[in-house]
Amino acid sequence: YFKSLMLVVLISFSFISRANSDIRAFTQKMVDNILEIVANDSMSNDKKTALLEKTFLDVVDIQWLAKYTLGRHWGELTPDQANEFIKLYEQYLLGIYVPNFRKYNSDKVTITSIQELGTEDKKEYLVKTTIQNDRRTTAYSINFRIVRKDDQFKIFDFITEGVSMISTQRAEFNAIISAHGMKYLFSKLRNRNLGSDN
Repeated sequence: YFKSLMLVVLISFSFISRANSDIRAFTQKMVDNILEIVANDSMSNDKKTALLEKTFLDVVDIQWLAKYTLGRHWGELTPDQANEFIKLYEQYLLGIYVPNFRKYNSDKVTITSIQELGTEDKKEYLVKTTIQNDRRTTAYSINFRIVRKDDQFKIFDFITEGVSMISTQRAEFNAIISAHGMKYLFSKLRNRNLGSDN
């Protein structure tokens, strides 16, 4: 019995180590890609933007985020409205994060820990990182919540200095819907994506 138990423990430890290694590689590759693009002085701004947008869309689970941020209101949408919201939300996220990525020139990003969360059926991981740059005297944290989906890792939350992106956006969007309705949220996102938030 003891030998069997030890075998199970060793197999489980091996699986966790492999999973953590894969998560670390995924995160490091994403970070390296972003820093490499931003630091490339020979690349045009338009090219940098296109590559940063592609990197973001490759690693972030946009559809899941779109559903989560609307909460119970997602079920109120028609299929056409759902597709439109996903597109609006995708552009909204790109408008927030891609400009921020471009500020990471010469930054040093360090993966400090990887924590396994979730259940056996849905493994989730919390990857903690610190960022150090010349613009701040102290390092700050950006953590990623990551899930394996269709044999790929996808980010479903960014936690900056302890503040969760999806929790903040869900609260904001639901407050807008409660006060002004779904059409108003759509209109607000359209205006925001066009550079006007009136």
